[in-house]
Amino acid sequence: MNFSLKDQDIILSLLIYDQYINSNTLLKLFKQLLAKADEYDNILVEQYGAKWKNQLDQFDKI
Repeated sequence: MNFSLKDQDIILSLLIYDQYINSNTLLKLFKQLLAKADEYDNILVEQYGAKWKNQLDQFDKI
Protein backbone atom coordinates (compact mmCIF):
# COMPACT_ATOMS: atom_id res chain seq x y z
CA MET A 1 0.00 0.00 0.00
CA ASN A 2 1.18 3.49 -0.80
CA PHE A 3 0.19 6.87 0.63
CA SER A 4 0.81 9.87 -1.59
CA LEU A 5 -0.37 13.39 -2.33
CA LYS A 6 -1.29 14.99 -5.64
CA ASP A 7 -2.22 18.65 -5.42
CA GLN A 8 -4.86 18.67 -2.68
CA ASP A 9 -5.83 15.03 -3.07
CA ILE A 10 -4.65 12.13 -0.95
CA ILE A 11 -4.07 8.91 -2.83
CA LEU A 12 -3.93 5.47 -1.27
CA SER A 13 -2.93 2.85 -3.77
CA LEU A 14 -2.25 -0.83 -3.80
CA LEU A 15 0.30 -2.79 -5.76
CA ILE A 16 -0.22 -6.49 -6.23
CA TYR A 17 1.55 -8.92 -8.51
CA ASP A 18 -0.74 -10.60 -11.00
CA GLN A 19 0.19 -14.05 -9.75
CA TYR A 20 -1.54 -13.22 -6.44
CA ILE A 21 -4.73 -11.81 -7.93
CA ASN A 22 -7.77 -13.78 -6.90
CA SER A 23 -11.09 -12.76 -5.39
CA ASN A 24 -10.15 -13.67 -1.80
CA THR A 25 -6.87 -11.78 -1.85
CA LEU A 26 -8.37 -8.74 -3.55
CA LEU A 27 -11.27 -8.61 -1.11
CA LYS A 28 -8.91 -8.78 1.86
CA LEU A 29 -6.56 -6.13 0.45
CA PHE A 30 -9.31 -3.71 -0.54
CA LYS A 31 -10.91 -4.01 2.89
CA GLN A 32 -7.53 -3.13 4.41
CA LEU A 33 -7.09 -0.25 1.98
CA LEU A 34 -10.53 1.20 2.75
CA ALA A 35 -9.99 0.82 6.50
CA LYS A 36 -6.67 2.69 6.26
CA ALA A 37 -8.26 5.40 4.12
CA ASP A 38 -10.89 5.95 6.79
CA GLU A 39 -8.23 6.00 9.51
CA TYR A 40 -5.92 8.41 7.68
CA ASP A 41 -8.58 10.89 6.63
CA ASN A 42 -9.81 11.16 10.20
CA ILE A 43 -6.27 11.82 11.43
CA LEU A 44 -5.71 14.50 8.81
CA VAL A 45 -8.98 16.29 9.64
CA GLU A 46 -8.86 15.95 13.42
CA GLN A 47 -5.15 16.49 14.06
CA TYR A 48 -3.96 18.60 11.15
CA GLY A 49 -6.99 20.70 10.21
CA ALA A 50 -7.54 19.24 6.77
CA LYS A 51 -10.98 19.80 5.24
CA TRP A 52 -13.25 17.16 3.75
CA LYS A 53 -13.37 17.51 -0.03
CA ASN A 54 -17.08 18.43 -0.06
CA GLN A 55 -16.26 21.20 2.45
CA LEU A 56 -13.60 22.54 0.10
CA ASP A 57 -16.09 22.58 -2.79
CA GLN A 58 -18.40 24.81 -0.74
CA PHE A 59 -15.64 27.39 -0.34
CA ASP A 60 -15.05 27.45 -4.11
CA LYS A 61 -18.65 28.65 -4.62
CA ILE A 62 -18.24 31.69 -2.33
